[in-house]
Amino acid sequence: MAALGDPRKLAHRALLEDYIKPDHEAATYFANYLLPDGRKLDFKTQKKYLTEACLLNALRAYI
Repeated sequence: MAALGDPRKLAHRALLEDYIKPDHEAATYFANYLLPDGRKLDFKTQKKYLTEACLLNALRAYI
């Protein structure tokens, strides 16, 4: 059991994973977002923000 972890925690993670879906609207938003100096967000930042948006959406759906 130690190698796999606590099964109760794994079950919760698996349940939350079921709610993670692509968010095309957020992807478009972050791809088109302009910083105050007129630059766009770099791809790494877009990916980070999109991942966070998808996780927040999953939490909202899960709760």
